[in-house]
Amino acid sequence: MSLKKYLAAINSQGAVSETALYTPLATHILSGVLHYPSKSYAINKSGAKGTPDVRILSGADGSEWIVCEAKLEDDKLRKEKERRKLWREQILKRGYIRAETFYVMLCAPRTFYVCDLDGEILEGLHVEDGDRELLDVKSGEHLPATDENFRRLLARITYEASLEEPQYEKFRRGELAGGYILLSQETVGDLQDTFNYALLQLKGYCARVFDRLKQDYRAAADELRGLGQTLEGTGDDVKMRRAVEAKIRRVRREHGIVLQLFEADYPQFKHDQTYAGTEKEEHFEEIFITNTAYVALSRLFFVRIGEDTGLTTRKISHEGPGLWRRFVEHIKGRYQDLIEVAYKDVAHIYSQLFETTVFDWYGHGNGELNEILERILFRLNAFSFKNVGRDVLGSIYQYFRPKTERKRLGEYYTPEEVVDYILAQTGATRDEELMRKRVLDPACGSFTFGVRALVPLLERSKHLSAANRIELVRRCLIGYDINPFSVFLAHLSVLFAVLDLYLEAKETHADFTIPGFDIHNRNALTFVSQADEMHAGAGEAQENLDYVVGNPPFVRNERLPAEDREVLGTLFPDIKTGNTDLSIYFLYSAMKYWLREGGTLGMVTPIGTANTETAKPLREILSQYSIFQIVSLEWMATEIFQGADIIPMLIFVRKQRPTREHTLSIVSGLRHKVELKEVVEDPAFFDTHVSQLNYRNWLNLSPTGDWPLEVKAEDMPVLEKLKQQPKLEKIAKCTFAVKLGAKAKII
Repeated sequence: MSLKKYLAAINSQGAVSETALYTPLATHILSGVLHYPSKSYAINKSGAKGTPDVRILSGADGSEWIVCEAKLEDDKLRKEKERRKLWREQILKRGYIRAETFYVMLCAPRTFYVCDLDGEILEGLHVEDGDRELLDVKSGEHLPATDENFRRLLARITYEASLEEPQYEKFRRGELAGGYILLSQETVGDLQDTFNYALLQLKGYCARVFDRLKQDYRAAADELRGLGQTLEGTGDDVKMRRAVEAKIRRVRREHGIVLQLFEADYPQFKHDQTYAGTEKEEHFEEIFITNTAYVALSRLFFVRIGEDTGLTTRKISHEGPGLWRRFVEHIKGRYQDLIEVAYKDVAHIYSQLFETTVFDWYGHGNGELNEILERILFRLNAFSFKNVGRDVLGSIYQYFRPKTERKRLGEYYTPEEVVDYILAQTGATRDEELMRKRVLDPACGSFTFGVRALVPLLERSKHLSAANRIELVRRCLIGYDINPFSVFLAHLSVLFAVLDLYLEAKETHADFTIPGFDIHNRNALTFVSQADEMHAGAGEAQENLDYVVGNPPFVRNERLPAEDREVLGTLFPDIKTGNTDLSIYFLYSAMKYWLREGGTLGMVTPIGTANTETAKPLREILSQYSIFQIVSLEWMATEIFQGADIIPMLIFVRKQRPTREHTLSIVSGLRHKVELKEVVEDPAFFDTHVSQLNYRNWLNLSPTGDWPLEVKAEDMPVLEKLKQQPKLEKIAKCTFAVKLGAKAKII
């Protein structure tokens, strides 16, 4: 008998330590009595803080459905006051309860309790009478101390019980109380874990569906090709022609989803994704599938926030699934239909999140999706979003896609330190008239620049009503991006940033809605020549903006589709030379098309902008305006954009002719991104890293037209004197050279 072996083991070793109790507990009770395989539990042998003593995994899906806390003294559990203290100071304070947790098991050498997530004992037993009897703590019944009786008294947590998935059945019936994890900076990591789980499940499902749809498309395309050939051979036979045309229409109707996906949506996505530098087919496919999963999860997340904040009734949490099952009969197990209803009901908050996109193809699957959705909704049910703050929501989406994945797919997001520095140096952050200004990020991604600019904007508008402050955000902040997923995230990021204002506005005006932020899925580079297609809200964007900021894509012209290269060459003849980088087009467009006279540009750009031959035409154009600061980020390049092979710099330009006395600030010697924040906040620190140079003298410093980035004021006289000397090519002839690496030694 396993129970007898357990009791013999703890009697022989005595009360040494809690960790000494883990082995007999796991070996004889969890495995021997409750039938868990050894792979179905994890023991915290190291005693690491913040980790339960034992985590027990469900045999059905491997989720951590039970957490176990062990104590050496039975009275620590049997005395209610002691047990309540244990629950507060360890189970709750240390965050043992996770999104997938269903039970908490409290145990001491001769005490075993199964608790719900509120700490109430559901079932339990005491080993008594010299280890000969088991006391049922709920009924008071005494039973012989056998494995069978032990298992019967703890029937809820046996391995066999885990296979029946009682947690999901309770969720389906709407009987599972949720919201027991209050979302905060301390618990946001738990939500991130839930996101990661959900994304892994959705991505796997989407990948399988995508492969199946590809096969369906090939079959449909072959059939249509054959019917097309048959149609050509019908000649004057009208009856035959009509029959073949009817078959073509039927095939197109039956395979409409895959034809739309592979003949329109996916090809357009691949075309647009090249602007992010994507080249490999497997990367196109993976990004498309990944973005599909992100959009699906983001919508579910938004519905949950709407439910907890009272913006919509519960449908996918708490009692919602149970109400759905009682309302319908034959589709009660189809979560897709329930979620569709939830989307429609919450769309009034911000309809742009629920408009049809190229990422809506995945839902036409089988029962596999229902199971995945149920597991995701079950985990989201654990969190309470009722009082979630703007800062917490911002941190969630700042790192929504893991850094390792972004690096592998060649995607780079701009750190907040860089964003805040650009906004500060352009003057936007300190602009007392910011409420009257307009700020554009023409390649906005998830719109970090807009969200960070929103902070001083809302600070200056505290005297306005909530509705007017939201309207101010709509009017002042503009974002464009060619990637539809980035645009989706941009809308979501700004919406989260003003969600508290939306709730406040709803209290005053129950019918208040947000028409939509000035964020659009468009190619900013080609859009400048399409003024007739401009959205009403951005119609004046041409030569009417106060600030243009951002981190445009560093992608060489050769990576774009041939037809796009031709269009860009036509639109930008003044700067098109060889393999022009896309970022050069953005800088040029900002000065020529987007900024008003006196407006300010602040952007991240490759350091090659300062010295490559392809950027020379742009340098000549920009030199006609007032460049007032340049920052080399060479020393911190790998910290800012990990894995990138291009060194960035920051450039700041005012759209006005420079005066003879105009000076340029060259900021150099910054080694870590945290120093960007210090430069903004500490004038003394800024002074140690900046050199003020006469603008015209600096422009004329290099004989080749390059922009020297590390030059200091004290270097200028020497460099100007050297420039007057003959060039090396005039006095020497180089016929052979060897470039040595950094570790090379010359002997």
